[in-house]
Amino acid sequence: MLIIRDIMTRSPVTVAPQVTLRAAAEILARYGISGMPVVDGRAIIGTLSARDIVDFESTLARIRCSGTPEWDQLADHVVADAMSPVTTTFRPSDPAEKAARYMERTGAHRAVIAENGVLIGILSTVDITRVVAERARE
Repeated sequence: MLIIRDIMTRSPVTVAPQVTLRAAAEILARYGISGMPVVDGRAIIGTLSARDIVDFESTLARIRCSGTPEWDQLADHVVADAMSPVTTTFRPSDPAEKAARYMERTGAHRAVIAENGVLIGILSTVDITRVVAERARE
């Protein structure tokens, strides 16, 4: 049986809720990731994915005056405006199958791993795919 601690990403990239969505998008691009936990101090308060940013941006009105650059709305909104709240966390000792079932059921691409309310890792569909591919090569 696979245990989450054996396949999760430890010390994931995180973002604070007051960071602009422009800066958050740049973090995602810099690290080549599609999402990250949102933390306020030590508290896990949500996750932010590239899809969250796109979905949020698509709800905003387009304002542009002729001859002026388009308004950078991502720079005027913060992570807290677009993040998804964390409703479920998993312990590192949980079976990976439990998190995988959660991701399948909810359509999430990552699960937050916490111990005593403190973020210690993230389990993504990429982590699970990597393990399946490694086992297939054996």
